[in-house]
Amino acid sequence: MVIYQQNQEEVLNRIKDESRAKPGGPGMFKHYQAAVKRVMAELSNDELEKAKETAKEWSNNFPPPKIQAQVTCKKGPAYMEHFSKEMWRQCGMRVFVMLAWKNEQGEVLFWMHNDNEALGDGDSFMKTKDWEDIESLLLNWKPMEMGCHCFQTSPK
Repeated sequence: MVIYQQNQEEVLNRIKDESRAKPGGPGMFKHYQAAVKRVMAELSNDELEKAKETAKEWSNNFPPPKIQAQVTCKKGPAYMEHFSKEMWRQCGMRVFVMLAWKNEQGEVLFWMHNDNEALGDGDSFMKTKDWEDIESLLLNWKPMEMGCHCFQTSPK
């Protein structure tokens, strides 16, 4: 992830130039790893060492907020869908998730994930309650006092 984040434009250009796949499109992914490896091969030893140090830092702590916001918007929905499906499959557990995070502009966003209708014969949790009441609770939730002014049902 570090190499890609630090050399994103170069990686995307290589994918586009070498495979004609559109960056972000479904055809891009089969060329992604090879493009990252080619970019890595051209880095100096100092650049590689710095990338390794950054990867270690991000693994032991966490990536910078800007990177976290990008990953949340790009991968968050898929992570939550996978989590809820696995909890159902492995444990028979239904999951409803409410999330809050800051986007790249520093705005606090909300998202609710609910696959219960799609899993087994369950009902949507979101259809069981007046959501205006819950939205009010979320807006007054202590961590959200950092200035939430946005509520959305999907991070897209």
